Amino acid sequence: MFIVLGKVGIVVLNCFSCYMIMKYITKDLGEISSPASPLVIVGIVTYVSASIFLGLFDEAVLSMMTCLAIDTDLNDHPKFGPKTFHDTLDKFHGKTAINDEGDWEKSANKVDS
Repeated sequence: MFIVLGKVGIVVLNCFSCYMIMKYITKDLGEISSPASPLVIVGIVTYVSASIFLGLFDEAVLSMMTCLAIDTDLNDHPKFGPKTFHDTLDKFHGKTAINDEGDWEKSANKVDS
């Protein structure tokens, strides 16, 4: 859903920018009969470009989520991956470390020795 909203937002913003450039900067709006043709062309080119770039982003996010799901399924907790990913995941879940039984320790329950 976020990818679709991103595509629509980029197309609308780019078409609006094109209209404002034609109206205030180049002052071409008075010379053409309808601004619909250039705006449709800009919209199509923008949609294709946004689909390519956001599609790549979507694939990267889905592959990371799939790897996390498989890692969690095989090891009962995420074991592989960069340390920064695990630190961020721990902060998100409010967890700090894995105890000897393989369970996550809550930061509030952790006792310093």
